[in-house]
Amino acid sequence: MYNHFKDTDCSPYVAPFDVRLPEADEQDAEIKTTVQPDLSVIRDQDKLDELGCRGAPDWVIEVLSPSTSLRNMNTKRDLYERHGVREYWLVHPTERWIMIYVLNDNKRYGKGQLFGMDEETTSIIFSGLKIGWSFMPATLLRSAAFMHDFDEA
Repeated sequence: MYNHFKDTDCSPYVAPFDVRLPEADEQDAEIKTTVQPDLSVIRDQDKLDELGCRGAPDWVIEVLSPSTSLRNMNTKRDLYERHGVREYWLVHPTERWIMIYVLNDNKRYGKGQLFGMDEETTSIIFSGLKIGWSFMPATLLRSAAFMHDFDEA
């Protein structure tokens, strides 16, 4: 993935990386919503500063785990939609599926598109970007989800 964005105006970041989501034009100290997506890609370099990113990334990936599934599937999905994250992936490592949401012309996520991890997954907004999951055996993905839960405890 990093090779895809090398020599482009896009910057990928993995957690911990703060994404501040202002409701309007409030100052940084007044922003009430800060998230740390598992992976975020930002095209607009003006959004980046010493605190992380101010405003919606173009693409967010969240890896689901038992402790984060409901929050990522409901609360964060609605939050990312409201703030304009163009493409949002939910990765379920133990069930081996990816749900992809893309903002439509009405700035809403339509029905999510479900893909299995037994095939390459293609980004909708980043032409030519494909992620193959075969390098990650199911046991590794399950242990990664477990460690993700452990880290949040």
